[in-house]
Amino acid sequence: MNKKSKYPVRIDIGARAEAKLSVKAVVPTTSVGRLVDSLTDIIRPFTEARGLKADLLRVQREEVAIEIARRARQRLEIERKPVQAVPTKLLVPLIERGSCEAIDDEEMINRWANLLASAASSDQVQPRFVGILEELSGRQAACLESIAFSFAEDMKYPALVFVESSTNYGQYWVTNEISELVEKTLTNESKADIAIDKLTRRFTAPGCYLDTITISITPSKSFYSSCGPLQPKLKTADLDILVSLGLLQQVILESVAEFDAKKKGKAEVTIFYHHLTDLGVAFCQTCCRDKVSQLKSIESVQRAGDDEETTN
Repeated sequence: MNKKSKYPVRIDIGARAEAKLSVKAVVPTTSVGRLVDSLTDIIRPFTEARGLKADLLRVQREEVAIEIARRARQRLEIERKPVQAVPTKLLVPLIERGSCEAIDDEEMINRWANLLASAASSDQVQPRFVGILEELSGRQAACLESIAFSFAEDMKYPALVFVESSTNYGQYWVTNEISELVEKTLTNESKADIAIDKLTRRFTAPGCYLDTITISITPSKSFYSSCGPLQPKLKTADLDILVSLGLLQQVILESVAEFDAKKKGKAEVTIFYHHLTDLGVAFCQTCCRDKVSQLKSIESVQRAGDDEETTN
């Protein structure tokens, strides 16, 4: 054991009391060596030039750690990007916490793999993302992705819409726009349903989740409401957790629009919705790398078509 290892990652099994990495998997003894070799080989590219030793990695589930690293390398190969060394402050907790996922939880393993691939190809990944992903259940992560990417394929330039969703659905940005939209549509009370339909479509986009829209009409005291019928209903508890982590912002938008000057008609509009924050966008870009790549591919085709039309 005194001989210097030729690998940046060194794994000692049972020979030293201080070794932090141990193979406790339920596998035959003859398979243990191969498992250790696989872990050494698969993790090595992410540790090159960092001098990171395996005894820093207190891996609880070696199979999951191997699978996370394998998928991360596969993602980078698909994108034709080289594997770079990941800072120890990011790599160690990422592998440790990611390895706690169930081996059959494909979606969560994919998210950890995407995070590792992002960390190995960019220096923009924040260590905080590891803690955020660790706190999310599979259902909450799916909830976030549903908000981030729903309706994207039907949008013009979906990657851009997704990235700018934190700005485009900010409360102050849309207040005046909503008032103008309602005033133009609500020429009389009978068109309240049309106004709600247009408002619903305005908030039907990547990065936004519409909870409810209500329009209260005076002086008739009529009331109209919609619960975002274009999107599946998400659980309030999941939305609250995503808000608490800073990934979503909850907005209650109140606006007043006037119509029918003779009758002094007035519509009080209340819109309750959630939208991605800047942190939420950045987190999705790192942990949903495959979905973001799909949006970029769609947008690339759209832009190529626009350029062709312009040329012709």
